[in-house]
Amino acid sequence: MRVLCLMLLFQSSVQLHCDRAEEKSTVAGTLTVVCHYKTNGYLYNKKYWCHGESRNWCEILADSDNFVKWEYRGRIFLQDRQGVLLIRMTQLRLDDTGVYWVGIDRPYTDIMWKITIKVTEVPVSRPNLVFLGPAEVSCSGQPLIVRCNSVQGTGVKYTWYKSVQPADVPVQFSTDLTLCCTTLAESQLYYCTASNSVNQEHSDLVRAELLKPAEEQCAYHVTIGSDHSYECWDEELMSTATALISTEFTDGYLPSSVVREASEFNVSVRCSWTVKSLSYEVCRWLLFVALLVSFILLRRYFKNKGHRKHYSTYLEKKLHRNCRGLKELNSKEIISSLSAQHL
Repeated sequence: MRVLCLMLLFQSSVQLHCDRAEEKSTVAGTLTVVCHYKTNGYLYNKKYWCHGESRNWCEILADSDNFVKWEYRGRIFLQDRQGVLLIRMTQLRLDDTGVYWVGIDRPYTDIMWKITIKVTEVPVSRPNLVFLGPAEVSCSGQPLIVRCNSVQGTGVKYTWYKSVQPADVPVQFSTDLTLCCTTLAESQLYYCTASNSVNQEHSDLVRAELLKPAEEQCAYHVTIGSDHSYECWDEELMSTATALISTEFTDGYLPSSVVREASEFNVSVRCSWTVKSLSYEVCRWLLFVALLVSFILLRRYFKNKGHRKHYSTYLEKKLHRNCRGLKELNSKEIISSLSAQHL
């Protein structure tokens, strides 16, 4: 029995042979399989590509009669060219991992070739760090965002850590690190990790140096790696930096994505107003209230003016009618008196 099985396997390998038995690929990659078969006996037999651990119960995904399973349309292509069978799978996914079979349909027992495919995530590249908006806003205590991003990699997860002893502490589970005066009690070091099921990479260090505490006119300086792209020591820069507020923090609110992702992991992100920002906000609301009151008073004034004009017009018309009636009455009296004298 064992010898018979070996003979059948040998015969199948002679009648059908493919260029590989195993294949490793990554997400969104392409798999190409080239098989050769004997044309003298199987040129017109149906060829197929099926998925399943057992050759007896595998599910046919495509065949040489132009059948392609609905969910694989546009991803699987099978071509039969007189002794050469070409199979291509594109846009590979993690769930494409498994055992596949190339088969030639024939009575009793099909000729089959086994291929094992393993699909993994694309390895993560070392993440890059960039400022979102002008970094000089930190010189006046305004919030500053540092974004972490890997150019390569699929299924990437980002985590920001604060470098402390004895073990680093995760502070944000997103691509963005939000820095502001109320979260900087002292100078601190941060770094970002980008990871998936294949590997993990670390970014450069982010150094946040507290120049003035929050109790005073807060100021801090941020350095990415060894790049010193700006300074906070120039007095003119310190006086003008307040105008350079990143559009990410218009009206003092954090981006909703940062707050949402932080709340999912119980990470608190709070950047309160500085004294200068608070006074600006109060002045803005006072100006708005003054404009609203002025508008209401003007509207009421013009409305009353319109009512008075309408009433005066009404009195003029009524007086005109009375005068006209009085004139007609006097004319009748004069005519009647003249008629009496004549008689």
